[in-house]
Amino acid sequence: MKPSFQPSTRHLITIMMVCLMLPVSAHAREEGAPAAALGIGDAVRATATGASGLFFNPAGIGLLSQYSIEAGYTFTDDMAGHALGASAVDSKTNAALAMGVGYAFLMGEEDSVQRQGHQVRGAISSGWRWEDFAFRVGAGGRYLTLDNTALGGEQFFTLDAGLVMEIVRMFRIGVSAQNLIDTRTGAHRNAGLPANPRAPRKIGAGAALTVQAFQASFDAT
Repeated sequence: MKPSFQPSTRHLITIMMVCLMLPVSAHAREEGAPAAALGIGDAVRATATGASGLFFNPAGIGLLSQYSIEAGYTFTDDMAGHALGASAVDSKTNAALAMGVGYAFLMGEEDSVQRQGHQVRGAISSGWRWEDFAFRVGAGGRYLTLDNTALGGEQFFTLDAGLVMEIVRMFRIGVSAQNLIDTRTGAHRNAGLPANPRAPRKIGAGAALTVQAFQASFDAT
């Protein structure tokens, strides 16, 4: 008779602790991203709900059945940047399709030039659930307009996409692709920039383990 192996909670926690010790790349934080995600180092691609889902993984806005209304303020020290935003996510009215929208007013100083602008985000998410497995897919859009930047005025639209899988209701894996549309302007190309620094193309992945009130998570981009 062949021996069988069933992973226990202890095994899963050990795996997650090993993952947490892996090096991850540092990245500049996007203006307007919610402070709630910053509390765990923005390691939310597998668990992002509400406003965090709009910024990090659109699939996540449907992870919980809820009405989520959030408002917040963030300050970015390296460019004296201020962001005042609000968002609303509804994953309860229609169990098959979650939707959300967010807005942020941005202002600050860049290369000794004052600038201000507006950012609008929207996302939809849908998925399926079985007894021990579930997954959700999502898509999001981002519109940004800024005045008086170092490279002149800037205005663009881009897209995000994401996936979240849940195993035995305690282990989640999330993957997101952000800024799928190239938003470089002529000024960016003349400056030799390979990507718009406000919307670099990137792929991120994360995992999270939740056991009762305990949660461990990590992200890598």
